[in-house]
Amino acid sequence: MEIKQLLKQGFSKVKVAEKLGISRVTVYRYLYLFLIHKRVHLVDSISVQNSSWLVLKFLHGAQ
Repeated sequence: MEIKQLLKQGFSKVKVAEKLGISRVTVYRYLYLFLIHKRVHLVDSISVQNSSWLVLKFLHGAQ
């Protein structure tokens, strides 16, 4: 959480690592994992929307 906040404030990845006392690699690893999580959530969201659309389409067609 702190990494995201510092990056939003304009700190570079190197400065974020220095400020938090962690390695630059850890900052990049966190950002990579955050991106993966965000993409998975987006895919799940799209799947749910498509599933809902299919159910509504089926119900509407069945009436």
